[in-house]
Amino acid sequence: MGIQQALVTVTGNLGADPVPFTTGAGVPACSFRLGVTPRFYDQNAGQWRDRGTSWVGVCAYRSLAKNILGSLSKGDPAIVSGTLRVERWQKDGADRSSPVIDASAVGPDLSQGIARISKLNRGQPGADAPANGGGAGGVNVAGGAGVPGAGGMAPPANGGVPANGVADPMNPAIPPNRAGMGTAVGGAVAGVTIDTSGVGGDGGGTAGGAAGATG
Repeated sequence: MGIQQALVTVTGNLGADPVPFTTGAGVPACSFRLGVTPRFYDQNAGQWRDRGTSWVGVCAYRSLAKNILGSLSKGDPAIVSGTLRVERWQKDGADRSSPVIDASAVGPDLSQGIARISKLNRGQPGADAPANGGGAGGVNVAGGAGVPGAGGMAPPANGGVPANGVADPMNPAIPPNRAGMGTAVGGAVAGVTIDTSGVGGDGGGTAGGAAGATG
């Protein structure tokens, strides 16, 4: 029997700078929240309008995490692909939940601006394969938001480790109870410069309403 996974691709704006952390197995990682704001064309008003913004947590690992930290920041338009899961925990006696994507690919949303990418050579640090980039079994994700532990589990095909990505949908996506949380992730990264000046809203992507928002 095959394992079912919800593979998704979403576009939006970063609600805050990505937060670096290190898993218990020493795997470099980062997390951030993505504000997703669907748009629709108002026939009566003759213009595009924004719907409400939804927030999704994003977790990335290894070279992908390093490159995100060196490329994206608060307010940047981004596109994220990965495996969707739901974080569940209890707070003040009430059950809470929040969507999280374990990312396999992240990049700038080119419908919202122009990006300049500095490609890494394979021999450089941080240029390891983003997929299947080595095991991270033994990572203990028990506790924190009340998500069942996954210690000793093999990493997903995207090279990531299921992790507590969002402890509370009203707070930044900082994985709780992480060893080395807040430790800067070193190594070379692929630099991306995004220029969104002069880009008009044509409904091709998410609205800029999520840009700069803190959720």
